Amino acid sequence: AVVSTQSGHYGRGLHEQEEWREEHKGHDLMHAEMLLVLLAALFVSQIVLILWKQKHPRSYNLVSLTGLWIIPFLVSCYHYYWRFVGCWFLFSLITGHVIRLARCKPLG
Repeated sequence: AVVSTQSGHYGRGLHEQEEWREEHKGHDLMHAEMLLVLLAALFVSQIVLILWKQKHPRSYNLVSLTGLWIIPFLVSCYHYYWRFVGCWFLFSLITGHVIRLARCKPLG
C-alpha cells in the first residue's frame, strides 16, 4: 500500500481529492432536485390525506387506527424489543376485553 505524505480531504492525496471532485461534479444539483421531489411528495400526500379524511372518514379512521396499532408492534419485532412486544400484547388483550364488555347488552 502506498501512503501519501500530502494531507488532503479525509487523508487523501491532492491528486485523489481532485479526481473525486471531478467525478462528483454536479451532485449538489442532483441533491437539490431530490429535495424538491421530497418536498413535493410531502405536500401532495398531505393534500391526499386531507381529501381522504373529508370524503371517507370511516375508512380513514380505520386505516389510521390499524396503522397506529400494528406499526409499533412490527418495528419492535424487527428490532427485537421483546419487552415492548409483551406490553403491547398485554395492552391489546386488556383493550379487546374492555371493548367486548362495552359491546355486550346490559344485564339490568
